[in-house]
Amino acid sequence: MERLPAADTGKASAQGRGGNPTLDAIQALQNQISEGVSCNVRSYYLTQNLFTGANALTACEPGFHMASLWEIFDTSNLQYDTTRGYTRADSGNGPPQNDDDLGWVRTGNIAGSGFTRPGLANCSAWTSPDGFGSAVALVDVWQRGGVVASAIDPWDPRLENCAVPQRVWCVAD
Repeated sequence: MERLPAADTGKASAQGRGGNPTLDAIQALQNQISEGVSCNVRSYYLTQNLFTGANALTACEPGFHMASLWEIFDTSNLQYDTTRGYTRADSGNGPPQNDDDLGWVRTGNIAGSGFTRPGLANCSAWTSPDGFGSAVALVDVWQRGGVVASAIDPWDPRLENCAVPQRVWCVAD
């Protein structure tokens, strides 16, 4: 049986500079890890002002757009923008959590004013004050005592009249 020479880590490192593509790749990866990985966390916020369903698409500041629920559904990978967004006394760096803190959200549904269920209703794709639209708030009761959670928990879905102004959930482009 032929014996292989013992690995010499010093030589392997030297060979990794232009001699061995595998070692070059490992060295490049180590350099990236050492430098740290930068990632931009996407921001979202609930507008401070109120808008009818017909004006919801124009509510967000430049660089942001009206959010689909599915863009903000998992807030653990987002950062709440407390400078732009509505806050409560105990919000800290997070979003407000109260039944009154509703915001219009896009549904991904076809345009229509006759929908009467949250998740479908969208004020004719946010162009009409007629009919109903979908709004959500973060639940304000952490222990529901037997009450069945919504299918989109921790979001509390609501059906709201398009003519009644609400805040709007916005997310970075």
